[in-house]
Amino acid sequence: MGGLDGGCPGGAALTVTQQIGGSIGTAVFTALYAEMVASAAPAGSGPFAGFVEGYSTVFLAAAVGVPLAAPISWFTVRVPRSGFVADAEAVHLG
Repeated sequence: MGGLDGGCPGGAALTVTQQIGGSIGTAVFTALYAEMVASAAPAGSGPFAGFVEGYSTVFLAAAVGVPLAAPISWFTVRVPRSGFVADAEAVHLG
């Protein structure tokens, strides 16, 4: 395939970056959720109030984070059309 990974230059680096970014995002949201559940428990409310508070906070954080991250990805990730191989052979892994 001419030194290309999946028909896209830098495909392996892109995949690794996506995996690391997803792991960091999951860790941050999980820590935020756990903190909110732990802080809601001593308030004396029902057993599910902490879960609701945790999920509400995480969904709000994600709703704020996505619009903030979108311009970063829009302006920094640029792959020229010539970077894609038009007639690359199909790769079968099975």
